[in-house]
Amino acid sequence: MSAPSVISRATTEHIAPAERIHYWEDYNRRALVGLSCTSYSEQGLLASQTNIELGALRLADISGNAHAIERSPQTVRSAPKDSVFATLLLKGEAVFLHENGCLAATAGELFLYDTRRPYLFGFSSSIRQILVDVPRDLFMQAGVGDGLPGPMLLGRGTAREGALVAALSSRLTGLTAPRGGAYGPADAVEGAVLDLLRQLAEERTGGRPGPDAYRSQLIVADDYIDRHLHDPRLSEPFRVR
Repeated sequence: MSAPSVISRATTEHIAPAERIHYWEDYNRRALVGLSCTSYSEQGLLASQTNIELGALRLADISGNAHAIERSPQTVRSAPKDSVFATLLLKGEAVFLHENGCLAATAGELFLYDTRRPYLFGFSSSIRQILVDVPRDLFMQAGVGDGLPGPMLLGRGTAREGALVAALSSRLTGLTAPRGGAYGPADAVEGAVLDLLRQLAEERTGGRPGPDAYRSQLIVADDYIDRHLHDPRLSEPFRVR
């Protein structure tokens, strides 16, 4: 299978300030998901997005200034989307409002949530995030029981959870870099991303590790070695891969 590929890009930079919200909502409705947007900056909404095809998955690398996006109950009905989203926050802070409460995150944490349920994302400053769009049936085929019991915030719960999120972050930032795709063909990278998301969901819900859990362990170990390859404390046996 071919390497991951960019399928579309958008920016509000050259759009008249009064038209940016409409432009952004329209682009996201066509490229990602139906939503409404509100800007809190005197400059208006300054945002950019790159969408990448990764097998059956889609990635969206999104940057912007302070703003909020919402999928209200009305939007959920009028613009249905049957996916699980995994949003990795790389810069800034975010709050995620849902029907049962609120989750607050800082850079390095991951939101996992179902697009069939209403939510609001608020960003109080400049942010960058990478969103993984997983068709819900594929997410369930990956072995995550009956799906998500509710939105999850992942990354700080346990040391293992943090290692899984760090490994996922390395994969995603590598894919969205100017010369991404260094991890091999799309089907192999897609499998690695799905394995990590499944392990994260199981880690939080208490489910049993799936039969391919060893692959996630290898991904985590590989990521650790990559990030510490020049650390003199990393012994020689660990450097030989």
